[in-house]
Amino acid sequence: MMRTVTSSSLLGFLLLAACSAGNDDDPANADMAPPVEGRPVSAADFCDELAALVCDANTRCCGGVVDVGSDPDDAETCEEQQLAACRGSVEPLLEDPRTAYVPERGGAFLDAFEVQAEGCFAAPPSVDDFMALFEGTGVEGADCTPPSTDTDDLRVSQLSCADGLACHLYARSTGGIRGTCEPREDMDCSHVLDCASGYYCNQPEGWEPGRWGSCQPLKTNAWECTSDQQCESRYCSPVSGQCADPEPQRYCAARTYGGLVVAHEPLGYWRLGEGSGTAAATVGAGFDGEYTGGTTLVEGIAGDDDGAVSIGGMNRGVILPEAVGESFSGRRMTLELWFQRSGSSETGPLLEFGQDDEEAGRGVRIWNHNAADKLHANFRDVDGTGHSTTSAEGTIEADTWYHVVATYDGSTGRLYLDGSTVGEPIEGSFEPQTTGELFVGLRMDDERSVQGSVDEVAVYDRVLSSGEIRAHRDRGKDGPAAQDFVLFRWLR
Repeated sequence: MMRTVTSSSLLGFLLLAACSAGNDDDPANADMAPPVEGRPVSAADFCDELAALVCDANTRCCGGVVDVGSDPDDAETCEEQQLAACRGSVEPLLEDPRTAYVPERGGAFLDAFEVQAEGCFAAPPSVDDFMALFEGTGVEGADCTPPSTDTDDLRVSQLSCADGLACHLYARSTGGIRGTCEPREDMDCSHVLDCASGYYCNQPEGWEPGRWGSCQPLKTNAWECTSDQQCESRYCSPVSGQCADPEPQRYCAARTYGGLVVAHEPLGYWRLGEGSGTAAATVGAGFDGEYTGGTTLVEGIAGDDDGAVSIGGMNRGVILPEAVGESFSGRRMTLELWFQRSGSSETGPLLEFGQDDEEAGRGVRIWNHNAADKLHANFRDVDGTGHSTTSAEGTIEADTWYHVVATYDGSTGRLYLDGSTVGEPIEGSFEPQTTGELFVGLRMDDERSVQGSVDEVAVYDRVLSSGEIRAHRDRGKDGPAAQDFVLFRWLR
């Protein structure tokens, strides 16, 4: 639906809108309840208080993890990091005279935010709650035309309209756009921010000013989404493209390696940091494995506070259950781990599917092979045919942690080492063999074994992108990375 405006039609439209406004039972007016007010908090003090609450929650809910960088003595504190993020995203809105920030609403927001923070944000923060801090200065009929249709400009235009009004965009008959502060009279929306609290704008494909969409209720989990603001949970999974419960560390001041892996939704993920017992616990899915042969705990990758497992020697490593391989939903897959070898190591398995001790029963594998300084992957198929690639000599040095990933997308297999491909691509369409248990660091009753350590094993029933692979490598090499609080990210 295209809406245009001319000078003669605008007055009549505004009169009609004024007569139609004021129905409190209409979802179009869902944001017209009187805003909550409390103690006054000035615009100058707002970010200081908000950053302090974010960092208190980070200490209580996230173990106080922050990005220490290469020089811990020179690292930013949580408060410094989050205050800078708030001042870059929130403060410009607070100080803009068009938006008319209300200090009493700011105090009520911060008090409610503190309660959310004390619950580790089980009740997620909302942009809608933040938008209610402003009463706007634009009366009905005022010009709120944004300089562009960028979200930042649209947000200021929306906030500039007084309580109970919205900035509606129209296409001018002579070209260009016009924004007008008007009451919401129906469930139509003229841009992405043009809906009442609890709704999102379902825009038409190829949206442009003048083309209107419809305001729809926020989506529950498992519905398709394109942004967090369409979801009741305030989280649209970048992996599934569906509304979902927020991933771990979403509200933390830093993202660890483990948090990043979980956010990318592995089929199975094993930290391999148990200090005692024989169970190798999986994160999330019920695929617990078993340590065998008397493994010991050693220091793991950067920022890993639970260690890694030593491997080496016949029948010494980790055995993961058959259910792992049975859970792949198709031919697409990713296998991932970190490992380091000692100077005395020669050649041996890192990951390998197998259902018996015979070669015919073995499947997809990653080996430190056929020499200690080379890496090898074989996407052996269900017919017993191998599809392999091997890195050049000198690739694997002793006493160094390496990030290893093997992917197959149904037509091409690739082997990655520290974020870059090694060896030749594996071409061909086939069904990889993933039956049997998944062996980590061993092949049963085979003397060949890697002398060293393995950490952070993960498998996915999809292909990790090259960007995701590099991000995993960076977190594993450099430790936790700072992230701005999610509200500040939403407002940028």
